[in-house]
Order: sequence, then structure tokens, then C-alpha cells
Amino acid sequence: MDDDTFTHVVRGCPNLKQLKLKKCFRLGDGAVQTIAELKQLQRISLQLPIVSSAPVIADLIHKIGPNLRTLSLEGFDFADDKVLAAIHSSCTSLEKFRFCENDYCTDRGFSSLFSGWSNPPLVFLDLAANRSIDNADPDGPEDPIGVATVGFKALMAHSGSRLEKLDISSCRHIERETFESIFDGKTEYTNLRELNISFLTKIDTTIVVGIFRSCPRLTKLTAFGCFNVTDVTVPKGVALIGLPNAQDSIIREGECDADWPRAHL
Repeated sequence: MDDDTFTHVVRGCPNLKQLKLKKCFRLGDGAVQTIAELKQLQRISLQLPIVSSAPVIADLIHKIGPNLRTLSLEGFDFADDKVLAAIHSSCTSLEKFRFCENDYCTDRGFSSLFSGWSNPPLVFLDLAANRSIDNADPDGPEDPIGVATVGFKALMAHSGSRLEKLDISSCRHIERETFESIFDGKTEYTNLRELNISFLTKIDTTIVVGIFRSCPRLTKLTAFGCFNVTDVTVPKGVALIGLPNAQDSIIREGECDADWPRAHL
């Protein structure tokens, strides 16, 4: 299916409410522009191998954003802060938001997205792999790329009260002190059930214990590549997945109650 074929699909189905396009290798900017004709669209999920330019993506969001309840953009490498600004100004009814695998958007851009956003708090948020990929500078530039300290604080302030699922895996520029302040064991995120912190190497045992205390309804914590977590007591009912240095098994089901020792806090 190429852009011309997709145009016929859109014009033959003008009342589509949900659209998912993944790994359609012949779809490009023409297809993205055609999507704007779907005035009834409420849920959209895009992962297109032919990378679309930032202006095309931003224009699409401006046109269809107000009706969207789900927005998923994966692997749009050249999306920039203007795309995040378009989401901020146009999307006011989102419940689920995925924006993954990007190394153009800045921490300030993510902070601006969530700060003062008229959209209600999100239920589902996936921001995996928004980070600098310059191997020569593993700590990233002085002005952080991707979700870092300021952006993470802004998203938790906006949506922390309602979030049920959160994925920030590989957002490696978030500072340890930020995790400590967000998951301090006192502030509670009572709806959060699933959290993915994989490949955040600044996460340690103290922070994981703080996560357990701050998220009383947590059922699943995924933490592949968190090598600084070496020993932690898992509360009853929580599946802890992917800790290579914690136990021989990568999945542990806790058998203790929530009132575990506070030695790590």
C-alpha cells in the first residue's frame, strides 16, 4: 500500500474513528497529510518506516488533535519541540499518549508540553527511549535531549494523580535526585499499576523501595538493566521483572506485606 492507495482508503471510509498504521514501508508524508481528512478520528497509532518531517506531523496534529483520545507516534525521528507544542495546543481530550524513540525533542519541550496543559491527566503514558543517542557523549548535552529532569517533573505534576501505566524506559537523562523527590515514599500515586524503568542506570535500591511506597496499587515494575538495584523486598502482589543483580530469577512475586523495613528510605 502506497500513498495513493491509502488516499483511496481514507476517502472511501470518511467516518473512521480509529486508525493504526505500523510498518507500512511505502507510506510517507502524503499518507500523513491525507489522514487530516478524517474528521471523526478519535484514536490514531502511527509507526512509519519512511520518516515524516516535523512540519507535516505538527500540521496533522493541529487538524485532528481536538477530537483525539489516543495518540501514538513511534519512531518519528525528526519530530521536534514544535510537534510537542502542537500537541499541547491542539490535544485537549487525550487519555492515552505514546511518543517513543526520538532524539530531537528537548527536555524543555516536554516540560512545556505538560506545563499548563488543558488536557486532563493521562491514564496511559509511554515516553520510552526519548534521549540523546550520541555515544561519544553518554551524559548528553548540557541542554538535555528527551525526557530528563524538568520534563519528568512536569509530566508527574500533570498526570501523576491519574496515571495507571507509565513507561519511561531508556530516558537515561533523568537525574537520580529527581527520582528521589518524585518517589519519596510520602507522595502517593494511587492509580499507578504498571511502571517501566528499564535501562535507567541511576535507579538504585533506595529509589525502588521509594517507588513501592509511593505506588500502593502497583502490580508490575519492569527494571531491566537497573544494575544498581541489588537487594530489595518486594511487597505482596507486585511482580518485579528484570533485575539481574537482585535474585537469580528475573521475575519475583513478593510474599511480604506492605509494611517492610525502612532501612533503604
